[in-house]
Amino acid sequence: MGALLLWLLLFFNAFALHFSYHIPRRGSHYRRMCPPPRRPQPPPPPAWFYFYSPPPPSPPHSPHHPSSPPPRPPNP
Repeated sequence: MGALLLWLLLFFNAFALHFSYHIPRRGSHYRRMCPPPRRPQPPPPPAWFYFYSPPPPSPPHSPHHPSSPPPRPPNP
């Protein structure tokens, strides 16, 4: 008799626990159990990115256009 009572108690306790998860509460039960959501991974670069070669470096400044004007001759 005691074993039957214990079995029924466990059975209904399991039901109570199962349905208590569906009761909406402030601060969801599931949110506390699972880890916080991570930011989604950025998409991989397109295929052409792996074959793209950067442009060649620009040549040094042309001597025909000096950055400073030539020195002026002194006035006599």
